[in-house]
Amino acid sequence: MTVPKGLLLVDIEVDPEREDEFNRWYDEEHLPEKRAAAGFHSARRFKHHSDPHRYLAVYEVDDADTVTNSSYMTSYQSPWSLSIQEAWKQFNRSVWEEVTKP
Repeated sequence: MTVPKGLLLVDIEVDPEREDEFNRWYDEEHLPEKRAAAGFHSARRFKHHSDPHRYLAVYEVDDADTVTNSSYMTSYQSPWSLSIQEAWKQFNRSVWEEVTKP
């Protein structure tokens, strides 16, 4: 089993009028898709404790290349995914590499 060496963090503020749909999309389509994808080890979501409508998704991945390679960056997005992206008021995606020494 490969030990994950990378993280993908996604910070999103969503339009309150589409927040319920956003959460359904994440739970029903997006997270199951990521959890089943090659190179993904985990996918978890958090809601900001004091900033309404703001969410953080944390994905453990094999390495940074898992979520930055051209194949991944140009992969198919469902119509629902494209529609939900229009509800994002703020979006920040960052990729991290582990530096911990064994």
